[in-house]
Amino acid sequence: MPFPNCHNRSNPNNRKSLASAYVITPLAHTKLLPGQKLTGCCGPIKDECYTFSYQNKSAATDTGLFSVGRHCALDFLTLIGQSAPPCFNPLTSPSSSGGGGAASAASSSTMCALNIEVYQAVNLLTLDWGPPKASLQTILTAIFLAPTSAISNNHVIHLNNIIGKDHQGRKFAAIITALKAMHPNMRIFTFPNIQAVLFNANKASNF
Repeated sequence: MPFPNCHNRSNPNNRKSLASAYVITPLAHTKLLPGQKLTGCCGPIKDECYTFSYQNKSAATDTGLFSVGRHCALDFLTLIGQSAPPCFNPLTSPSSSGGGGAASAASSSTMCALNIEVYQAVNLLTLDWGPPKASLQTILTAIFLAPTSAISNNHVIHLNNIIGKDHQGRKFAAIITALKAMHPNMRIFTFPNIQAVLFNANKASNF
């Protein structure tokens, strides 16, 4: 089932109740492009998109993803006692100050090189397709559980297959080019580790 609406307008304890009823895990944090707006669990998302997984404590098969803006996300992070995922900023280099990039810390010890590329790719898809869907949950969860250990080849192939379902039939490079055409100051992204996994698995690359 979809995650319940998590706004607190009708019930100031709504998020607290949801945090008690569900296992909630922070999986992704995307800095949106200037002027961009996405649709989230409880309304429009502006500036930053936070994606969480959920599992109903009373029904283990009731799982999925939901995405919210900063205010709602910070409430949930406080309630569940977790830190925000690394902030992906498409305009700022990971080495720059100000908390940008695939993650301000992800380029060093937080994530290994392959996981950084996969995390970048998922966040770039968010900028073009909207908040992550359930098909990406296993990939994001794998990175959350073991950020310094390379995710399995099967996860990389799964991501490649998801990209292959782009409704315009584009390769990932074309998706990035379309985003960059609207935002020329986007930084450059390459995916050598993902490409190597696909090459070694004899899979046609959708990157």
